Amino acid sequence: MANEVENENVVEPTNDEMVSMSKTDFNKAIQSAEDRLRTKYSKEIKELEQKITNLTPANKSEQEIELETRLAEVAAKEKRLNLQDTLLAKNLDKSFVDYLRDDADVDAFEKIITNIISQRIIETGYTPINHNNTDSITKEKWHSMSFSERQKVFESNPELAKRLMKSK
Repeated sequence: MANEVENENVVEPTNDEMVSMSKTDFNKAIQSAEDRLRTKYSKEIKELEQKITNLTPANKSEQEIELETRLAEVAAKEKRLNLQDTLLAKNLDKSFVDYLRDDADVDAFEKIITNIISQRIIETGYTPINHNNTDSITKEKWHSMSFSERQKVFESNPELAKRLMKSK
């Protein structure tokens, strides 16, 4: 049974001729075949690397580099002007363009600025209390009012009453 397994693993030569050689000759033949394959593939690799270098662009000339920098500058100026126009459309000062990036959300920025300004006005500004608009009283109407009506105007808006009393 052991002989049968060994026979299955043995490759029988296709030629009817048997070649006999020493172990060193056999190793030399294998080494020679490996060297041929290695040189063949190294040549192919070198050819492909040469094709790659031919396909990649050559070093850019000074004119091309200058053109690219000019195009980049023009694109940056365009973005800056577009951002300024957007700020002006939102009633914001165009000097904010120096502090905003190109991809800034101007709508959100406008809301934030509006909220900050509103909050500051509320905190520091003067808000009139009990402000009644009775400036619609004319001189003629004042003179035709009774004393009690004039008294009510004087209580509600003393400045207006004094002004109307002076104008006779």
